[in-house]
Amino acid sequence: MVTARQLAKWNTRVSMVYALGIWTMLGTFSYFQMKKKQENLETGSESVEAQGKTDDLKSEGTRYWGFHMTQTITYKENFVPYSTRIYNFISPYLNRTSDAAPKNDTSEK
Repeated sequence: MVTARQLAKWNTRVSMVYALGIWTMLGTFSYFQMKKKQENLETGSESVEAQGKTDDLKSEGTRYWGFHMTQTITYKENFVPYSTRIYNFISPYLNRTSDAAPKNDTSEK
């Protein structure tokens, strides 16, 4: 059986691990934010050159800048998504009515 004293020790230990993780995460975040600001200040003169390069990138695709990564999306002409291809392939089979199914004829004769 677990006693109240053992539960209190366990709770204290888990709280310390949680606090260590949170402070580590906050410290890392603030470090990278400060580092990012310093890089922006150092490359201020190069930003004019970078604007010229972004015009070239628009022809390739859209470039998104994240915290630790970059992502380039390239759009292709006449591209059909795979979900649409699958739907177009299956839809003729889904529209068929089986002979065993009762037909609902609502038209008046």
